[in-house]
Amino acid sequence: MISDDLDQLKKSAATEAAQFIRNGMVVGLGTGSTAKHMIRALGEKVRAGMNLRGIPTSQETAALAKQAGIPSSKRTTDGRLTLPLTGPIRWIHSSISSRAAAALY
Repeated sequence: MISDDLDQLKKSAATEAAQFIRNGMVVGLGTGSTAKHMIRALGEKVRAGMNLRGIPTSQETAALAKQAGIPSSKRTTDGRLTLPLTGPIRWIHSSISSRAAAALY
């Protein structure tokens, strides 16, 4: 039960964080349970017409990004990411409820 609640909080946080991703961004795609939810949410945005590119941190993440329809590559052309998404999604912390943010830590 607690595990399901925690996963739902992570999914909610990832879905909320995905709202901050904009067309044309190059996004570092992390590994882990929250990252998986984020990748799925970004896949929905790509299927809806958003143009973005992911830089996965692992083969598992690359496979999930491909399955979600997110174009990815091993590196950026200029070596910079628009937004790295790895580990706790700290940049979104102040924009979501403290309960959902707590699920990220």
